[in-house]
Parts: sequence; structure tokens; C-alpha cells
Amino acid sequence: MTHRPSKAVRASDCFADMQEAIRLIAEYLRGMTVEQFVADALDAHKTRDSVIKNMIDIGEAANNIMQLAPEIEQGNPAMWRHLRGAYDMRIKLTHGYRSVNDRIVWNTATDYLPELSMCIAAEQSPAGVCERSP
Repeated sequence: MTHRPSKAVRASDCFADMQEAIRLIAEYLRGMTVEQFVADALDAHKTRDSVIKNMIDIGEAANNIMQLAPEIEQGNPAMWRHLRGAYDMRIKLTHGYRSVNDRIVWNTATDYLPELSMCIAAEQSPAGVCERSP
């Protein structure tokens, strides 16, 4: 059975959800170092769990966008790769939870998500094209 998002949900809603989750992750990590993040992961898990939950939401929203707007694959392949990467991360976080590497989560949150946020903004601009860095 293929997942189909509700017809009431639009790709623009999912992009907004992704932007909000990225904003929340940035807020959770503000002022934190990777060492503090890893230590939190070994202690109370509050920050780690909050970051991972929002990354899962980003991946689910990406999957919904790929279902709702398959034309993005041809029109903006870089954005499509971002969506695919976010969804792949979601799969890893939910199904490979025992092997999640906290430093990879940190790197994704601090290096990849700001780029994804810029690409989402570009996707919603009149030009509508995301240029993914190599």
C-alpha cells in the first residue's frame, strides 16, 4: 500500500512544517557544542530526543512532498535530492534507532539543515531552484 498524504495537505504546508522543525532544532542546539550534545545523549537525552523527533518530522514532511509534488524531481533535482536525503535520514532514525550515531545527528543538524532551509526558501521563491553545494 502506497502512502498518500491527505488531499487537504499541500506541499507548501509540508515545506512550512520542515522550516519550523529546522527552526526548533536550531533553537534546541543554540549555544551547545558537539561535546555537550553527545554528553546529553548519554545523560537525560532531552535535547537529543527533541532533535531526533524533529528530524523524523522533517523526513516525513519530505516524503509527503515527494508524493504531493513529484514534478519537483524534474524541475528541481537538487531539492529532490534534499527531500530524498531527509526521508532517508527519517528511515535511519526510526528503524535503525539502536545504531544512531549522535555525532552524525549533530553534523546533520548543524551542517545540513541550514542548507536545507535555504533550499526550501529558494523552492518557494519565484525562481524556485535550489543549488545544492557539492
